Amino acid sequence: MISETDLQLRFRVVTGAVLGTNAETVSASDYTLFGQTGLTPSYTPDWDNPLSTAKGVGSSSACLTGFHQVHAVQETARAYMHSAILPAARLLWNKPNLAFEDVVWAEGHLVTKQYGFEPLGHTRLADAVYSHGLPSGVLGHAFFQGSWVSASYALAGLPVRLELDGDHAILVGRWWAEPN
Repeated sequence: MISETDLQLRFRVVTGAVLGTNAETVSASDYTLFGQTGLTPSYTPDWDNPLSTAKGVGSSSACLTGFHQVHAVQETARAYMHSAILPAARLLWNKPNLAFEDVVWAEGHLVTKQYGFEPLGHTRLADAVYSHGLPSGVLGHAFFQGSWVSASYALAGLPVRLELDGDHAILVGRWWAEPN
């Protein structure tokens, strides 16, 4: 049996490739958060309704964690990158058309692949996130049945396809992103 401590460590580590560092905390399978997604669970979901999903919160096991929950955490990290970190970098570099594909993490700093801008550390990015009112967190929900349910979300005003059926960026008590 996998312990809660092991689960939390695994979830924190899988954000590193997307966000440039491991997360300090990740809450997974927390049924008290599900209501905040705005999703409607159903045994017969209406996939034409962007807020419909086939399941709410699932249990944890080594198999489910390795496949379902790690995937959901990684996709939610991608949502945060697109909704907060990348917009902060656009502001700091004064590069409004900067794309996700234009940046990489190197030695704990966000850097551009081709523009030669000053590397941005996490502290500077966090300061920009908070000072510009960007989302301070993301709540995601993923569902798999033969393939991952995916949707296009308007994150920082741009469409981003994610393998999440529910994604909301948290901005000081209000929702900032909705499914397209």
